Parts: sequence; C-alpha cells; structure tokens
Amino acid sequence: MHHVTRYAVDQDHYINEGCIWQKGVPFDIPYGVITPKAEECENLLVLVCVSGSAVSFCTIRLEPTWMHLGEVSGIAAAMTEAAKRFIRGELHGIEDLYKVIGRKERSLWADQRGHLSPGFDRLEGYVFYTTLYGKSLELISAPIKFNNNPSFRSDDLDKIFYQIAWKAVVEHSLSGVTDKNGNGIGDHLD
Repeated sequence: MHHVTRYAVDQDHYINEGCIWQKGVPFDIPYGVITPKAEECENLLVLVCVSGSAVSFCTIRLEPTWMHLGEVSGIAAAMTEAAKRFIRGELHGIEDLYKVIGRKERSLWADQRGHLSPGFDRLEGYVFYTTLYGKSLELISAPIKFNNNPSFRSDDLDKIFYQIAWKAVVEHSLSGVTDKNGNGIGDHLD
C-alpha cells in the first residue's frame, strides 16, 4: 500500500491521503508520457523524466516498467519509420495508417493508441530479434514462416520490415547495437 501524502493533524495524529492499491490490474501507459510537447522539442522520446503525476509514477518507477518503456522506444522508432514509408508509398499492400479511422483491414495500427493491427506485430518481434542477437534479419535467406493471418504477409513487405527493424535498432543509442561497416552484423560481434 502506498500513501501519496501524509498530513499532521496534531502532535499525535496524522491523516494519510491518496491511498492507492489495486492488486493485479493491468494498465496501459499512454505514449504521450514519453513524448515532450511538440513546440518544446521534436524527434525525442524521454524515458526517465516521464510526464505523470506522483500517483502514476508509483507504478512507472518499477524496474519492469522502465524496461518496457525502453522496448517501446525502439518499437516506436520502427513504427515511425514504417509510417514514413507508408506515406512515401513504399509499403505495398498496406491500405491505411489507422484501421479505426479509415476502416481498412490492412492498416498499420488498429487504433489511435498505438496498438498494432493483426499481422504487423511481427515488426515488433523483428526489433526484439535484432536487439537481442545484434544481427539484421536480412542475413536470413529463407522467408520467416508465420502461422497467423497469412493474408497480411508478403515476402517484399517482410524484407522492408527487416530493414526498418535494423535501422531502428542501430540508430537507437540505448540498444547497444551499432553497424559502422554496414554488414548487418553488430560491431560487437565482428
């Protein structure tokens, strides 16, 4: 149990305010807490000094949540690159950015909160793979097989997702992966 504020009533008594306790209730952290105001800064995700109240910070400060915010920043970089490529017309087979707005089945995001549409979660997996193994998926010669929703899959789109994931990881300063010689293998493995 955590009390946000304790007020002294007199020398022997106090009042606890802001008692928060909910056991085992999942929650979402809005993407906006790690993005500064657009007029103050562009192209920056702030993972430590998040925008939140004292109460919300009680859960954000836990180590697993910090780790998840770090993961999200890499995935956000990949999704931003995917959105840019969609706007340039480079993601063939993708019909829209938001399924909830355009009602197109093959959209990158299912909603405006940032949840990926079915089938596109593989981009998230590609970011994890490249971070963990320090290698670009472009080095894998055979197509990666997926059991779920094969209508979303095309080898060309997957190759673009490989490139997007690798770019997001090597350009993310906290990933620990660099590729100065451009061979698709992290410099720490060469």
